[in-house]
Amino acid sequence: MWFPTSLLPSEYVSWSAVDSSTAILDMNYNGLSVYYKVSFNAKNEISRIETKLYMDGKRFEIWIGTPYDYREINGTIIPVKIEGAWDLDSGYFPYARFILEEIDFNRPERF
Repeated sequence: MWFPTSLLPSEYVSWSAVDSSTAILDMNYNGLSVYYKVSFNAKNEISRIETKLYMDGKRFEIWIGTPYDYREINGTIIPVKIEGAWDLDSGYFPYARFILEEIDFNRPERF
């Protein structure tokens, strides 16, 4: 989400509509595949991403990312905050909140 051009359809990225506000994002590279159920708000911003990940390296559980506080940075609108959480049978458990403090786009050199 912080590099939105990486989500554009390509040989590695595909999108499939679920309904008017939800899609499946499928990313494949070098034999590895991940998918996300992506929800969009009324402004067409990503409001939630959901997938299944291994929790504690043992159990396959639902993981949710909730981006918010979208801002325009260098002409690109991106979320500056994202919350990560586990959605378990026993409840919803946020465990991390990320705040973007700095980002730089289109830098051809290593940093």
